[in-house]
Amino acid sequence: MRQLNQSVDAIPNEVNLIHRALKYEQSNIIESTLWTIHQLAHARLNELAHRYENSVESVRGACRTQLANTISILRELMNQKQKRELNENEQRLEQNVLDLREELEEKSFEIQLLKQQVEQLKAEREEALSLVSWAPHNYPTAWVQTDSSDRAWRSVATQTGKPVEDEEREKREAFEQLVVELQARNEMLKIALDKSQTYIATVDKRYSNLEEQMQALSDKMSAGAAENAQLRSQLGEHVAENEKLKQQLRASQAQVTDLSSTLRSLRSAVPVTASLDTSSWEIRVNELTNTVESLRRERQFLGDEYARLNDKLNKSLESNKLLQSGSDKKNASTIREQALSAEVSTKNGHSCVLGFVMKMCPSVSSSLTLQIFIY
Repeated sequence: MRQLNQSVDAIPNEVNLIHRALKYEQSNIIESTLWTIHQLAHARLNELAHRYENSVESVRGACRTQLANTISILRELMNQKQKRELNENEQRLEQNVLDLREELEEKSFEIQLLKQQVEQLKAEREEALSLVSWAPHNYPTAWVQTDSSDRAWRSVATQTGKPVEDEEREKREAFEQLVVELQARNEMLKIALDKSQTYIATVDKRYSNLEEQMQALSDKMSAGAAENAQLRSQLGEHVAENEKLKQQLRASQAQVTDLSSTLRSLRSAVPVTASLDTSSWEIRVNELTNTVESLRRERQFLGDEYARLNDKLNKSLESNKLLQSGSDKKNASTIREQALSAEVSTKNGHSCVLGFVMKMCPSVSSSLTLQIFIY
Protein backbone atom coordinates (compact mmCIF):
# COMPACT_ATOMS: atom_id res chain seq x y z
CA MET A 1 0.00 0.00 0.00
CA ARG A 2 2.85 2.31 0.82
CA GLN A 3 4.53 1.52 -2.47
CA LEU A 4 1.28 2.22 -4.27
CA ASN A 5 1.00 5.56 -2.50
CA GLN A 6 4.59 6.39 -3.42
CA SER A 7 3.98 5.42 -7.03
CA VAL A 8 0.83 7.55 -7.07
CA ASP A 9 2.76 10.48 -5.59
CA ALA A 10 5.53 10.03 -8.20
CA ILE A 11 3.08 10.13 -11.13
CA PRO A 12 2.78 13.97 -11.18
CA ASN A 13 6.53 14.34 -11.05
CA GLU A 14 6.94 11.90 -13.93
CA VAL A 15 4.19 13.67 -15.86
CA ASN A 16 5.91 16.99 -15.21
CA LEU A 17 9.23 15.55 -16.36
CA ILE A 18 7.60 14.10 -19.48
CA HIS A 19 5.89 17.44 -20.14
CA ARG A 20 9.19 19.29 -19.74
CA ALA A 21 10.98 16.82 -22.01
CA LEU A 22 8.28 17.16 -24.66
CA LYS A 23 8.37 20.94 -24.34
CA TYR A 24 12.16 20.96 -24.64
CA GLU A 25 12.05 18.64 -27.64
CA GLN A 26 9.33 20.79 -29.22
CA SER A 27 11.40 23.94 -28.67
CA ASN A 28 14.44 22.23 -30.20
CA ILE A 29 12.39 21.18 -33.22
CA ILE A 30 10.98 24.70 -33.61
CA GLU A 31 14.42 26.30 -33.29
CA SER A 32 15.93 23.87 -35.80
CA THR A 33 13.02 24.52 -38.17
CA LEU A 34 13.38 28.28 -37.79
CA TRP A 35 17.14 28.03 -38.28
CA THR A 36 16.61 25.98 -41.45
CA ILE A 37 14.07 28.54 -42.68
CA HIS A 38 16.50 31.32 -41.84
CA GLN A 39 19.26 29.59 -43.78
CA LEU A 40 16.95 29.11 -46.76
CA ALA A 41 15.83 32.73 -46.59
CA HIS A 42 19.42 33.94 -46.30
CA ALA A 43 20.45 31.84 -49.30
CA ARG A 44 17.44 33.10 -51.22
CA LEU A 45 18.26 36.71 -50.33
CA ASN A 46 21.85 36.21 -51.48
CA GLU A 47 20.60 34.73 -54.73
CA LEU A 48 18.19 37.61 -55.24
CA ALA A 49 20.93 40.13 -54.44
CA HIS A 50 23.19 38.43 -56.99
CA ARG A 51 20.42 38.51 -59.59
CA TYR A 52 19.72 42.13 -58.77
CA GLU A 53 23.40 42.97 -59.27
CA ASN A 54 23.26 41.20 -62.62
CA SER A 55 20.12 43.14 -63.57
CA VAL A 56 21.80 46.38 -62.47
CA GLU A 57 24.80 45.56 -64.65
CA SER A 58 22.50 44.85 -67.57
CA VAL A 59 20.71 48.18 -66.99
CA ARG A 60 24.06 49.94 -66.87
CA GLY A 61 25.04 48.27 -70.11
CA ALA A 62 21.74 49.37 -71.66
CA CYS A 63 22.37 52.92 -70.41
CA ARG A 64 25.87 52.85 -71.90
CA THR A 65 24.44 51.60 -75.18
CA GLN A 66 21.80 54.32 -75.10
CA LEU A 67 24.46 56.93 -74.36
CA ALA A 68 26.57 55.66 -77.27
CA ASN A 69 23.53 55.76 -79.57
CA THR A 70 22.75 59.30 -78.40
CA ILE A 71 26.34 60.36 -79.07
CA SER A 72 26.19 58.81 -82.55
CA ILE A 73 22.89 60.61 -83.24
CA LEU A 74 24.39 63.92 -82.10
CA ARG A 75 27.44 63.37 -84.30
CA GLU A 76 25.20 62.63 -87.26
CA LEU A 77 23.22 65.80 -86.56
CA MET A 78 26.44 67.82 -86.42
CA ASN A 79 27.56 66.28 -89.72
CA GLN A 80 24.23 67.16 -91.31
CA LYS A 81 24.50 70.69 -89.97
CA GLN A 82 27.99 71.06 -91.44
CA LYS A 83 26.76 69.66 -94.73
CA ARG A 84 23.87 72.12 -94.77
CA GLU A 85 26.25 75.00 -94.04
CA LEU A 86 28.54 73.85 -96.87
CA ASN A 87 25.56 73.69 -99.23
CA GLU A 88 24.53 77.20 -98.21
CA ASN A 89 28.08 78.48 -98.75
CA GLU A 90 28.20 76.78 -102.12
CA GLN A 91 24.90 78.32 -103.20
CA ARG A 92 26.01 81.73 -101.99
CA LEU A 93 29.29 81.44 -103.91
CA GLU A 94 27.46 80.33 -107.05
CA GLN A 95 25.13 83.32 -106.72
CA ASN A 96 28.14 85.61 -106.29
CA VAL A 97 29.74 84.12 -109.40
CA LEU A 98 26.54 84.67 -111.38
CA ASP A 99 26.31 88.27 -110.15
CA LEU A 100 29.92 88.90 -111.11
CA ARG A 101 29.35 87.42 -114.55
CA GLU A 102 26.31 89.63 -115.07
CA GLU A 103 28.28 92.63 -113.92
CA LEU A 104 31.12 91.72 -116.30
CA GLU A 105 28.66 91.41 -119.16
CA GLU A 106 27.21 94.82 -118.30
CA LYS A 107 30.70 96.33 -118.09
CA SER A 108 31.71 94.78 -121.40
CA PHE A 109 28.53 96.14 -122.99
CA GLU A 110 29.31 99.60 -121.58
CA ILE A 111 32.87 99.31 -122.89
CA GLN A 112 31.54 98.50 -126.35
CA LEU A 113 29.20 101.48 -126.17
CA LEU A 114 32.06 103.72 -125.10
CA LYS A 115 34.18 102.42 -127.98
CA GLN A 116 31.38 103.18 -130.39
CA GLN A 117 31.02 106.66 -128.91
CA VAL A 118 34.78 107.18 -129.19
CA GLU A 119 34.69 106.08 -132.83
CA GLN A 120 31.74 108.36 -133.47
CA LEU A 121 33.49 111.29 -131.79
CA LYS A 122 36.64 110.60 -133.80
CA ALA A 123 34.60 110.60 -136.99
CA GLU A 124 32.91 113.85 -135.99
CA ARG A 125 36.29 115.36 -135.13
CA GLU A 126 37.78 114.35 -138.46
CA GLU A 127 34.73 115.73 -140.22
CA ALA A 128 35.00 118.99 -138.26
CA LEU A 129 38.73 119.26 -139.02
CA SER A 130 38.06 118.64 -142.69
CA LEU A 131 35.41 121.35 -142.67
CA VAL A 132 37.77 123.77 -140.93
CA SER A 133 40.54 123.07 -143.43
CA TRP A 134 38.24 123.90 -146.40
CA ALA A 135 36.66 127.02 -144.91
CA PRO A 136 37.98 130.63 -145.57
CA HIS A 137 39.90 132.40 -142.87
CA ASN A 138 37.72 135.49 -142.58
CA TYR A 139 34.15 134.09 -142.59
CA PRO A 140 32.52 131.05 -141.07
CA THR A 141 31.15 128.34 -143.33
CA ALA A 142 28.09 126.10 -143.22
CA TRP A 143 27.43 122.81 -144.85
CA VAL A 144 24.11 123.01 -146.61
CA GLN A 145 22.38 119.87 -147.85
CA THR A 146 19.77 120.55 -150.46
CA ASP A 147 16.90 118.40 -151.55
CA SER A 148 18.87 117.08 -154.46
CA SER A 149 21.79 114.72 -154.10
CA ASP A 150 24.29 117.42 -154.91
CA ARG A 151 26.22 119.11 -152.12
CA ALA A 152 27.86 122.51 -152.33
CA TRP A 153 29.74 124.93 -150.22
CA ARG A 154 28.13 128.25 -149.61
CA SER A 155 29.89 131.03 -147.89
CA VAL A 156 27.61 132.92 -145.61
CA ALA A 157 28.81 136.09 -144.04
CA THR A 158 27.60 136.41 -140.50
CA GLN A 159 28.26 138.89 -137.82
CA THR A 160 29.73 136.89 -134.95
CA GLY A 161 31.63 137.94 -131.88
CA LYS A 162 34.34 135.22 -132.11
CA PRO A 163 36.47 134.14 -134.99
CA VAL A 164 36.03 130.70 -136.45
CA GLU A 165 39.44 129.55 -135.29
CA ASP A 166 38.61 130.25 -131.60
CA GLU A 167 35.37 128.30 -131.80
CA GLU A 168 37.11 125.38 -133.48
CA ARG A 169 39.88 125.48 -130.90
CA GLU A 170 37.36 125.38 -128.03
CA LYS A 171 35.52 122.51 -129.69
CA ARG A 172 38.80 120.66 -130.22
CA GLU A 173 39.85 121.18 -126.59
CA ALA A 174 36.46 120.02 -125.33
CA PHE A 175 36.64 116.99 -127.60
CA GLU A 176 40.17 116.17 -126.45
CA GLN A 177 39.09 116.50 -122.82
CA LEU A 178 36.19 114.15 -123.53
CA VAL A 179 38.57 111.68 -125.17
CA VAL A 180 40.88 111.84 -122.13
CA GLU A 181 37.96 111.21 -119.80
CA LEU A 182 36.81 108.29 -121.92
CA GLN A 183 40.31 106.81 -121.94
CA ALA A 184 40.55 107.17 -118.15
CA ARG A 185 37.17 105.48 -117.78
CA ASN A 186 38.29 102.75 -120.17
CA GLU A 187 41.41 102.14 -118.05
CA MET A 188 39.32 102.03 -114.91
CA LEU A 189 36.99 99.49 -116.52
CA LYS A 190 40.00 97.40 -117.58
CA ILE A 191 41.28 97.40 -113.97
CA ALA A 192 37.83 96.40 -112.73
CA LEU A 193 37.74 93.63 -115.34
CA ASP A 194 41.13 92.30 -114.18
CA LYS A 195 39.99 92.35 -110.54
CA SER A 196 36.79 90.55 -111.48
CA GLN A 197 38.72 87.87 -113.34
CA THR A 198 41.04 87.44 -110.35
CA TYR A 199 38.05 87.14 -108.01
CA ILE A 200 36.43 84.61 -110.36
CA ALA A 201 39.62 82.51 -110.30
CA THR A 202 39.64 82.68 -106.48
CA VAL A 203 35.98 81.65 -106.35
CA ASP A 204 36.64 78.73 -108.72
CA LYS A 205 39.51 77.56 -106.51
CA ARG A 206 37.35 77.86 -103.41
CA TYR A 207 34.59 75.94 -105.17
CA SER A 208 37.01 73.11 -106.00
CA ASN A 209 38.14 73.02 -102.35
CA LEU A 210 34.51 72.86 -101.22
CA GLU A 211 33.87 69.99 -103.62
CA GLU A 212 36.82 68.09 -102.11
CA GLN A 213 35.53 68.76 -98.59
CA MET A 214 32.05 67.61 -99.59
CA GLN A 215 33.51 64.40 -101.00
CA ALA A 216 35.38 63.77 -97.74
CA LEU A 217 32.21 64.48 -95.75
CA SER A 218 30.20 62.10 -97.93
CA ASP A 219 32.78 59.37 -97.25
CA LYS A 220 32.51 60.05 -93.52
CA MET A 221 28.72 59.94 -93.72
CA SER A 222 28.83 56.55 -95.46
CA ALA A 223 31.14 55.25 -92.73
CA GLY A 224 28.78 56.68 -90.10
CA ALA A 225 25.82 54.95 -91.78
CA ALA A 226 27.64 51.61 -91.62
CA GLU A 227 28.45 52.20 -87.96
CA ASN A 228 24.82 53.15 -87.31
CA ALA A 229 23.66 49.89 -88.88
CA GLN A 230 26.06 47.96 -86.64
CA LEU A 231 24.76 49.84 -83.59
CA ARG A 232 21.20 49.00 -84.57
CA SER A 233 22.08 45.31 -84.74
CA GLN A 234 23.68 45.55 -81.30
CA LEU A 235 20.56 47.32 -80.06
CA GLY A 236 18.41 44.42 -81.25
CA GLU A 237 20.66 41.98 -79.38
CA HIS A 238 20.37 44.06 -76.20
CA VAL A 239 16.59 44.19 -76.55
CA ALA A 240 16.49 40.39 -76.80
CA GLU A 241 18.75 40.10 -73.77
CA ASN A 242 16.50 42.52 -71.87
CA GLU A 243 13.46 40.37 -72.66
CA LYS A 244 15.34 37.32 -71.41
CA LEU A 245 16.18 39.11 -68.16
CA LYS A 246 12.52 40.08 -67.77
CA GLN A 247 11.51 36.44 -68.10
CA GLN A 248 14.11 35.45 -65.50
CA LEU A 249 12.80 38.17 -63.18
CA ARG A 250 9.23 36.88 -63.57
CA ALA A 251 10.44 33.36 -62.77
CA SER A 252 12.26 34.61 -59.67
CA GLN A 253 9.12 36.47 -58.57
CA ALA A 254 7.12 33.26 -58.93
CA GLN A 255 9.72 31.39 -56.84
CA VAL A 256 9.58 34.11 -54.17
CA THR A 257 5.79 33.80 -54.11
CA ASP A 258 6.06 30.02 -53.66
CA LEU A 259 8.60 30.44 -50.88
CA SER A 260 6.39 33.01 -49.13
CA SER A 261 3.38 30.68 -49.28
CA THR A 262 5.55 27.85 -47.88
CA LEU A 263 6.68 30.06 -45.00
CA ARG A 264 3.10 31.07 -44.23
CA SER A 265 2.00 27.43 -44.20
CA LEU A 266 4.89 26.51 -41.87
CA ARG A 267 4.01 29.35 -39.51
CA SER A 268 0.37 28.33 -39.44
CA ALA A 269 1.28 24.66 -38.85
CA VAL A 270 3.89 25.14 -36.11
CA PRO A 271 3.04 27.62 -33.32
CA VAL A 272 6.13 29.59 -32.40
CA THR A 273 6.51 29.77 -28.64
CA ALA A 274 10.19 30.35 -28.22
CA SER A 275 11.66 33.71 -29.18
CA LEU A 276 14.88 33.86 -31.12
CA ASP A 277 17.98 35.54 -29.93
CA THR A 278 17.63 39.33 -29.94
CA SER A 279 21.20 39.93 -31.03
CA SER A 280 20.88 37.63 -34.05
CA TRP A 281 17.65 39.37 -35.07
CA GLU A 282 19.29 42.77 -34.70
CA ILE A 283 22.18 41.62 -36.90
CA ARG A 284 19.74 40.36 -39.53
CA VAL A 285 17.69 43.56 -39.34
CA ASN A 286 20.86 45.65 -39.75
CA GLU A 287 21.93 43.55 -42.72
CA LEU A 288 18.52 43.92 -44.33
CA THR A 289 18.52 47.67 -43.59
CA ASN A 290 21.94 48.07 -45.20
CA THR A 291 20.75 46.04 -48.18
CA VAL A 292 17.65 48.24 -48.55
CA GLU A 293 19.75 51.42 -48.27
CA SER A 294 22.24 50.19 -50.87
CA LEU A 295 19.39 49.21 -53.19
CA ARG A 296 17.80 52.64 -52.66
CA ARG A 297 21.04 54.45 -53.46
CA GLU A 298 21.59 52.29 -56.52
CA ARG A 299 18.04 52.97 -57.67
CA GLN A 300 18.48 56.73 -57.12
CA PHE A 301 21.73 56.72 -59.13
CA LEU A 302 20.14 54.76 -61.96
CA GLY A 303 17.10 57.05 -61.92
CA ASP A 304 19.28 60.18 -62.15
CA GLU A 305 21.36 58.68 -64.93
CA TYR A 306 18.25 57.62 -66.78
CA ALA A 307 16.70 61.09 -66.42
CA ARG A 308 19.88 62.75 -67.73
CA LEU A 309 20.10 60.39 -70.68
CA ASN A 310 16.38 60.82 -71.35
CA ASP A 311 16.78 64.63 -71.43
CA LYS A 312 19.67 64.34 -73.88
CA LEU A 313 17.68 61.93 -76.01
CA ASN A 314 14.64 64.24 -76.03
CA LYS A 315 16.78 67.20 -77.11
CA SER A 316 18.41 65.17 -79.87
CA LEU A 317 15.01 63.89 -81.00
CA GLU A 318 13.60 67.44 -81.15
CA SER A 319 16.45 68.58 -83.37
CA ASN A 320 16.29 65.33 -85.32
CA LYS A 321 12.64 65.94 -86.30
CA LEU A 322 13.78 68.57 -88.80
CA LEU A 323 16.65 66.59 -90.29
CA GLN A 324 16.20 62.83 -89.97
CA SER A 325 13.90 60.43 -91.74
CA GLY A 326 11.33 58.08 -90.30
CA SER A 327 13.85 55.29 -89.73
CA ASP A 328 15.90 57.45 -87.36
CA LYS A 329 12.75 58.41 -85.44
CA LYS A 330 11.87 54.74 -85.11
CA ASN A 331 15.37 54.00 -83.81
CA ALA A 332 15.11 56.77 -81.19
CA SER A 333 11.67 55.56 -80.02
CA THR A 334 13.03 51.99 -79.75
CA ILE A 335 15.93 53.23 -77.62
CA ARG A 336 13.51 55.10 -75.36
CA GLU A 337 11.25 52.06 -74.98
CA GLN A 338 14.31 49.98 -74.05
CA ALA A 339 15.28 52.47 -71.33
CA LEU A 340 11.70 52.55 -69.99
CA SER A 341 11.51 48.74 -69.91
CA ALA A 342 14.84 48.62 -68.06
CA GLU A 343 13.49 51.13 -65.51
CA VAL A 344 10.28 49.09 -65.05
CA SER A 345 12.29 45.87 -64.57
CA THR A 346 14.47 47.66 -61.97
CA LYS A 347 11.38 48.85 -60.06
CA ASN A 348 9.90 45.32 -60.15
CA GLY A 349 13.15 43.90 -58.74
CA HIS A 350 13.09 46.46 -55.90
CA SER A 351 9.47 45.73 -54.98
CA CYS A 352 10.13 41.97 -55.09
CA VAL A 353 13.12 42.17 -52.73
CA LEU A 354 11.32 44.49 -50.29
CA GLY A 355 8.22 42.30 -50.22
CA PHE A 356 10.35 39.27 -49.46
CA VAL A 357 12.10 41.16 -46.63
CA MET A 358 8.74 42.13 -45.09
CA LYS A 359 7.53 38.53 -45.28
CA MET A 360 10.71 37.08 -43.78
CA CYS A 361 11.00 39.61 -40.93
CA PRO A 362 7.57 40.20 -39.36
CA SER A 363 9.12 41.27 -36.05
CA VAL A 364 11.19 44.15 -37.46
CA SER A 365 10.83 47.44 -35.60
CA SER A 366 8.24 50.01 -36.66
CA SER A 367 10.88 52.45 -37.93
CA LEU A 368 12.25 49.95 -40.45
CA THR A 369 8.69 49.05 -41.49
CA LEU A 370 7.93 52.75 -42.03
CA GLN A 371 11.14 53.20 -44.07
CA ILE A 372 10.29 50.21 -46.28
CA PHE A 373 6.72 51.52 -46.70
CA ILE A 374 8.00 54.95 -47.73
CA TYR A 375 10.49 53.33 -50.09
